[in-house]
Amino acid sequence: MIQQAIDFIFIHCDVPGRNADYAMNIHIKYPLLIHVIFADGPSFFVKMAEKSDDIEKRLHKEYVAISHVAHFYPGLIPQALHYQVDKKQNRVLLVIEGIEHSAVLLTDILQAKPEFRQPLQHFLGGNDRSHLGNQYYCEKQFAFYQQSVAGLPEDLQRNIQKVSMQQQWDEMIRKLPMIAQHGDLTINNIGLAKKSFILFDWEDYAAVQYAGFDLTTLLVSGCQFNFRLLLSIIEQDRKTEDVSFIKPIVSCIGIPESRLVDLILFHLVLFYKLKSQHGYSISIIDRTKRIITDLADYVLKNGRK
Repeated sequence: MIQQAIDFIFIHCDVPGRNADYAMNIHIKYPLLIHVIFADGPSFFVKMAEKSDDIEKRLHKEYVAISHVAHFYPGLIPQALHYQVDKKQNRVLLVIEGIEHSAVLLTDILQAKPEFRQPLQHFLGGNDRSHLGNQYYCEKQFAFYQQSVAGLPEDLQRNIQKVSMQQQWDEMIRKLPMIAQHGDLTINNIGLAKKSFILFDWEDYAAVQYAGFDLTTLLVSGCQFNFRLLLSIIEQDRKTEDVSFIKPIVSCIGIPESRLVDLILFHLVLFYKLKSQHGYSISIIDRTKRIITDLADYVLKNGRK
């Protein structure tokens, strides 16, 4: 399958020639993700897998998402170059622009220079992707939220219902803009390139439309699902008024800062549903459940702060 991906690049992509020198890194095994780097030319990310209804849907969704969103955020999102379903070879293939980058920590993002930080804040605010007031999206997403609560373990479900009543979540949810979210903006899906951050892995784009979901997944994953560290980072960000990373995003979403922990907890309920639905590892599910439990206990005890 790897050789098929390489052959496809030589035939369909703008590369120096079939005899050109290249290096290749394999990142994940399913769908196969490889990074092909030519010594004197471009590089490519290639996702490839045996054809199935699920994988075809996922990779096509990523191709459409990148094609739709990239022009809003030049430099922040790599270009989708090719998508192909090969029925003879029984394979699905997606080729994305390869961009040299390094891994980041949450502190790299929170403390980034304005020219790096602001495009990411603009994306997370997301007003240029808003479906504000669209009744279809509102009803569909609220049904998804109800399913998410129903899918929680019984004891956690009771606590979330208590939080929802105490904190008047229905009011908060009604006021949230409908903005298509990346859907899996964990810290490992963000890279640091020469001129900007880069956002990868768009297979879950628009699965969640409630504004702030991407901010939640970024903060929580960047804190390694550590409840105390999350609260500490939120508090530190509040104190850095002039260079706050979080405040402009929350302001753009249109909720008061006092509701940020509520917003994060609400989105973690949706995150738990998505990860359970997609068959993620027990480790991710358990860590998500633990931080939901800790945040719910905190909110029930402290209310809005």
